[in-house]
Amino acid sequence: MRRVLALCFATLLTAAPAAAAPKPPLDHHRGLLPRIQFSHGYAVDVTGASVVSEPGRRVMRLERRPRAGRVGLVVTPKP
Repeated sequence: MRRVLALCFATLLTAAPAAAAPKPPLDHHRGLLPRIQFSHGYAVDVTGASVVSEPGRRVMRLERRPRAGRVGLVVTPKP
């Protein structure tokens, strides 16, 4: 069985308490990719963001694309 990591998350806050100041969008995201699951590296399919870390890094860094309200990410291990 092949393991796949799939995520989808919002980058913009839709509601805030009345007393709270508006929060900026989440422009940068980080995710840990354990070597035990991705020992030979991984392939990435991402929407709404760009991968800004070096290929094959254990910590993947994403940067949100302008006006993207959601980020979708699928990571699959290389054989």
